[in-house]
Order: sequence, then structure tokens, then C-alpha cells
Amino acid sequence: MEKKEFINLIKQFLPSNCIINIKGHNNNLIKIKKKIFSTDVNIHPAFLNADKNIIQDIIVFVNQDKNKNLKETKYRLSKFFEENYKPKNIKINKKFKYKNIENLFNNIIKKLNDLYDNINFFELKITWGRNCKKRYRSIRFGSFDKKNNLIRIHPALDNAIVPDFFINSIIYHEIAHFIISKIQKKTLPHGKIFYNILKMVDPDYENSKLWEKNNKMIFFY
Repeated sequence: MEKKEFINLIKQFLPSNCIINIKGHNNNLIKIKKKIFSTDVNIHPAFLNADKNIIQDIIVFVNQDKNKNLKETKYRLSKFFEENYKPKNIKINKKFKYKNIENLFNNIIKKLNDLYDNINFFELKITWGRNCKKRYRSIRFGSFDKKNNLIRIHPALDNAIVPDFFINSIIYHEIAHFIISKIQKKTLPHGKIFYNILKMVDPDYENSKLWEKNNKMIFFY
């Protein structure tokens, strides 16, 4: 369905102060932002393929109809999104000056295959994150993209001063998120189970914590 047609169709069933936009990224399905005089509703482009039943679910969700079962509505919307969302091509950047994260990553995967024979670690990929030339106020050394099974490592770690064991610990940390997603459906991102796994798999967990505490300021220039 064309954007204009989709918006006009939904708009009929929403309050007149609703402004509908077709935009979104990753797993941002439908975002509702209430303002003083209007309500912004951002709907992911994946829903342009929706049939009349899913469109009805979108209307119910945006209206937050208390007479409807929103739990079932959210489930159907999430299921439709998973089946219809087509992620953009992911750029993998493994170029380095000092630290070969692919080698570090592959060595870790070999060890973990012996520990978890029921998990396919070859689903995982690793890349350097986007290089931001601005001055850092805070820094996130790594992240795990569950949708694409992708680990991103901050390019600031491609530094001769940074020991390999610290980068290994960042990789272990992100892989722990992958492990927990495979063995437990619902858990806190950094809860007790997560840290139990991390401490078990990362031999340099304590050393890395200490190194970060003593050296973190080298990244803030």
C-alpha cells in the first residue's frame, strides 16, 4: 500500500489531532508521542504491507482501547513485524590498525563451542562500530544487536594501549547477551543470571574491570 493511502485509511479511525508518520528503524514498531495539542504516531514502514486485520490492530493500539485485549493486539503486531521486517544490508567493518577483532572473536568462539554444544555461535558476526570523531562524554565499548546477531565494538578500542584481554572481555560481555537470549526467554539484560554466565566464560573478568577503572580516561580526549 502507498504511504498516502495507508495514512488516510488509518486517520479515519483516530482522533483528529493525531499526526501519522511512516518511519521507524530496528524494532521500533509503533511509537506514540503525546504533545500539548497533538499526538505524533510513528508507524514502521513494514506495516505498509498490512492486511485489514493488522490495520485494525494498529488502530486499536494507537487508540489504546480499554475494551480490547491489548496483549493479544501487541502479540499480533509483533508477529507481523517479525515476518515482514526486512533489515537494511549491514556493513561489516573489520579493518584495523592495531587490534584484529576478528581473530580475537574467532578464538573466543572456539572456546565457547566446547562449553555450549547446544548453541550455534556461528550465527554471530562482529564489526567495528561507527567512528565518531566528536569528543566523547561517555563511551559504550560494545553492543549486541539481537535482531541481526551482530556485535559492534567501539573503534576507540583499536588502540595499541588497550590490552587484548580487555577487548576480549568486551566481546565476552556481548556474547553473554547472545547466550542468555538462547537459554532464557525473559530475563534482565544485566541481571544475576547474565553476570553468572559472564564470570564463568570470561577468564579476565576481574582484570578487565580493574583495567577499565584505572584507564578509562584515556578514551576521553
